[in-house]
Order: sequence, then C-alpha cells, then structure tokens
Amino acid sequence: YAANQRLYLHWSDRAGDTRVAEFKGDEPGRELLFVDQPEENHNGGQLAFGPDARLYLGLGDGGGAYDPRATAQDPENLLGKLIAADVDARTPRWEVVLTGLRNPWRFWFDPALGEIWIGDVGQDEVEEIDRVLLELDEPPKNLGWSAFEGTKRIEGHELDRGGDLVWPVATYEHGE
Repeated sequence: YAANQRLYLHWSDRAGDTRVAEFKGDEPGRELLFVDQPEENHNGGQLAFGPDARLYLGLGDGGGAYDPRATAQDPENLLGKLIAADVDARTPRWEVVLTGLRNPWRFWFDPALGEIWIGDVGQDEVEEIDRVLLELDEPPKNLGWSAFEGTKRIEGHELDRGGDLVWPVATYEHGE
C-alpha cells in the first residue's frame, strides 16, 4: 500500500459468495474474483501476497458435510484450493496452486525454505497443519481432502491423481 496505494479485500457478499477486489484511492474498486458459494460455511479465509509477488487466496470446499459436490478434488473448480493471481495484469488470471483443502483459514510463507504452512479445518475428527514446498513449475500438489481427513481415509471419496499427495505435518484428533 505504501508504494502503490492499492488495497486488496476478500469477503463473502450478502448471498454468501466469495469476492476479491482491489481498491486504489478514490477510484472505484476493481473486482478480481467472484466465486459462487453453494453453502454459507467453508468459504476459506486468508488473502496474502506470496514470495513471487502474486496474490494468494485460500478457498474452502464450499461447505456441506464431507464435500458433497467433490469440489476439493475437482481440478476444474476453484473451491477447496489455494489459488494465486498476478494482480498487476490487466485481467488477473487465478491459477490453482494446491488442491484438496477443506477450509484453509490461515497460511504463512516461509521465504527461506520456499514453503507454505496451512491451517486447514477438519470435518468431524481431525484438524491439520500442512507444510508444502511451493514448486510452481510442477502440477498442484494435493492435500487430500475429501478423500482423507488428516491421514484417515474417507470411504466413497475419490482422490484426484493429478498432483503429488502431501500428508499433513501435524494433526489434532478431537477427543485426544
């Protein structure tokens, strides 16, 4: 903001849909992203600039118990993903960076190691912390939701085999 007077906001509108916009001074805002959300919950959380100067957004799977629409494993759907865009482009194009997330409410970039740490909400039993090496020239890595809750297999849910499966580095099981 100090260098270019631009401010970026991520919010859920009155219909519960995801919006990301850029604001600069007195100019009208520029919408960067609109995502239709099927439910009121699991709409994601954080918006932050990454080490590559792109704007990153964690998007939840769109809600509903156990990802009933299988959005987190659908490579054509932005829900259940970590996505990024170059906001300096005339029309920013959002790209999938990681798949298989339930509701990534917080993340942090470790610039020294080129990794990202993500806090992801579980379904019923397991909360997880993920640590992933960002290799942007490789297919998006898969954090496993909704085929797995933490490291526990969920029957009846398929895993997209498009990217390497990455297991959480820490889990918390309810009732432990």
